[in-house]
Amino acid sequence: MIKSAEIIIIGGGIIGSSLAYHLSKLGIRDICLLEKGELASGSTGDSAAIIRHHYTNEISIRLVKDSINILSELQHETGNHFLHQNGWVFLCPENADSMFDLNMKQLIDLGIETKEIDIKNTISLLPNINPTGISKVAYEPDSGYADPKSVVESFAKIAKTNGTNIYTNTKVIGISKSNNQINSVETDKGNIKTNKVINAAGPWAYDISMLAGINLPLTVSREQEIMLTNPEQESGLNLSVSNMVDKIYLRPKGKHSVLIGQGHPKTNEIVHPDKFNRKADNQFISETQSRVINRFPNLSNFQLSSSWSGLYTITPDWHMIIDNELSLKGYGIAVGGSGHSFKLGPSIGKQLAQEIVSSQSSSINISSLGLSRFKSNKEFKSTYGGNRG
Repeated sequence: MIKSAEIIIIGGGIIGSSLAYHLSKLGIRDICLLEKGELASGSTGDSAAIIRHHYTNEISIRLVKDSINILSELQHETGNHFLHQNGWVFLCPENADSMFDLNMKQLIDLGIETKEIDIKNTISLLPNINPTGISKVAYEPDSGYADPKSVVESFAKIAKTNGTNIYTNTKVIGISKSNNQINSVETDKGNIKTNKVINAAGPWAYDISMLAGINLPLTVSREQEIMLTNPEQESGLNLSVSNMVDKIYLRPKGKHSVLIGQGHPKTNEIVHPDKFNRKADNQFISETQSRVINRFPNLSNFQLSSSWSGLYTITPDWHMIIDNELSLKGYGIAVGGSGHSFKLGPSIGKQLAQEIVSSQSSSINISSLGLSRFKSNKEFKSTYGGNRG
């Protein structure tokens, strides 16, 4: 293990790997990324990895747009195919019509390729859908989903080629400081001297921050998903779907499987990231199957092929906290994805890298995502409620 580094990144998920990649692209060679497990072994690897622009605040919309461009360029750079821009639809209930209209106007004003489509066109895109209860539908042809592990591995591969030291299965157990300045990180494999640390540890971000003596407003919730499969029948689902009517989301997994989870509002089960049930509950499985089969009756012939639980790291307003430097000199954070990290992460890594290297504003101003917003009553508000953003 190396003895010193200019910058240490803690966490090998979408944020940490993107940050390492972009720092290395900006010419920083003395980077160390520490991951307690394998790359993308936390929330990123468990993510449905659906990518859509349909947020209700400008900064998230801009970050997603930039993230898609970054992923497209990364595909070309590595030759790996992990981005599936098959399209995305949002099914809206009648009680959210006015909010839908306001949000669509904002998206179009920001140059996002999105449009409202009628039920006839919805059925042409989703031929097996039951349209009952759907009031409005948004369609984004360039959105879709990605393979989260392949994305992280691609970021890490380029970063490593550019000189980044990546240590997996390496646990951070201490952060040393003197005179309010970071001076080293202690791991279970040795100490590394540094004056700059970025905490991108996902569900473990709170614990890591406490090692630095900084209490962050984060909680961790258990999030369940299932996979339905029929090897003898194609699902007929080519698009990713966010279904506010039935409070589910789904996307294809090949031609014969569908990944499904439940949307908000719902009760959040608060857990510790080292102590939670990795399997989905029987009640969750039954409810989720019932909801998706009601909306897509052809899936009644599909059987449960797998189920699992991952983790959301939640902030009070369900938006990330990004700060190049907090009150402790040399300590920065990119935490609290609240279910949005994969969509925003590629660009967040880029913006934070720009701030670190130039000590100036990034190409997208992310200052509104700073920790201080919780003390200055500048928390984000979601048009739709829950974590829809």
